[in-house]
Amino acid sequence: MENSEYGKYGVAVAVSFVLLSMVLMRKKKEKKVGVAVKVGGEEGFAVRNAGHNGLVPAPFAGVTTVASLFQLICECYSGQVLFLTRKLINKDIVTARDGSKLEKLYLADRPTWKTYDHVYYRVRIFAAGLVEFGHDIDTRVAIFSEPRDKCQFVLQGCFRQAITVVILDASLSEEDLVHCLNEGVMITHGNLVAAAAAVKNVIRRLKRDDVYMAYLPLTHISELAIEWGDTNLSRVGPPLSCCYIKLVSWEEGGYTISEKPMPRGEVVVGGLGVTMGYFNNDMETMKVYKVDEGGMHWFYTGDIGQFHPDGCLEIIDKKVLKFRITVFPEYSSAGKTTPLPCQLFPFTEANSWLFLAMDPEPAANLRGFPSLQPYCSMAESRKSLGGSTT
Repeated sequence: MENSEYGKYGVAVAVSFVLLSMVLMRKKKEKKVGVAVKVGGEEGFAVRNAGHNGLVPAPFAGVTTVASLFQLICECYSGQVLFLTRKLINKDIVTARDGSKLEKLYLADRPTWKTYDHVYYRVRIFAAGLVEFGHDIDTRVAIFSEPRDKCQFVLQGCFRQAITVVILDASLSEEDLVHCLNEGVMITHGNLVAAAAAVKNVIRRLKRDDVYMAYLPLTHISELAIEWGDTNLSRVGPPLSCCYIKLVSWEEGGYTISEKPMPRGEVVVGGLGVTMGYFNNDMETMKVYKVDEGGMHWFYTGDIGQFHPDGCLEIIDKKVLKFRITVFPEYSSAGKTTPLPCQLFPFTEANSWLFLAMDPEPAANLRGFPSLQPYCSMAESRKSLGGSTT
């Protein structure tokens, strides 16, 4: 009888250990990646990154601009390779199965490389050139080019002089080019630096011999600092360290933050990574951007999401099918010196824009758009930069 009782106790203890292990294992699996936080603005259910008590403004102390971040990195990794590129040998137009025309590029087998210190030298030369030609913080630069490394020299040179820049891809239509000049998304240095800090916190195991392959390094802001999220209907993870994510009830659609077990609502992003609005378009800005009582900017995405118990956001629906701008202007400085770091085809400074094209072909395309003539006049521009007007 005694042994039987001991046997019962033994089974009970064993079962308890099993249950406890299961609970602990479940808790381990459900590690919090996002935690609730009190924020200003419209009422909602807000979550921050669980790894940080507040927003992280920069990847390194004292870094407040893209220019200062680039300088720090170049000085730290001066002898390392920054750019590996393959020279364009030829290109051809081919017809796809669906009848569409595609451009086929023929590239050199061997890549060429440039180190951080080499690129940084050329960036400084370019930046000094802008000052020499009288350009300052009031200048606005439009870079019109296909993606290539030399565009980064110009862009980073612009960052050094705090000149506003808009990037125009050579494949854009005339309508899109005009739209980008008049109604782009306004992104600050603080936005990009905070986003870089978020990327650094997410990708912790990067080593010096790792390589990042960039197919579109010019027009996509994510090539400078990877942006948050993916608007497909799926789990997109927790908030990055540079922003808060808040769900705001959408009663008309049947999504509320009071729902159990997971609150649901429109996804609203606030914090250091949120852009300032649309250039020259206050009406559209007011539709999707709000500023709370503490001065924090909030962007209303139009996506519907729900938070899982671990703080992970899932996109489950869309509030509206809204227009999304795909080409983002940036802010910084531009420059140019003797000798020039690349072949530039300068355009006019009319309407407060200084146009710079990297190659003859995009330059010719740009001049061929009638709607851009108020912006682009080859003769005026070359005259303003001391070049030939022929």
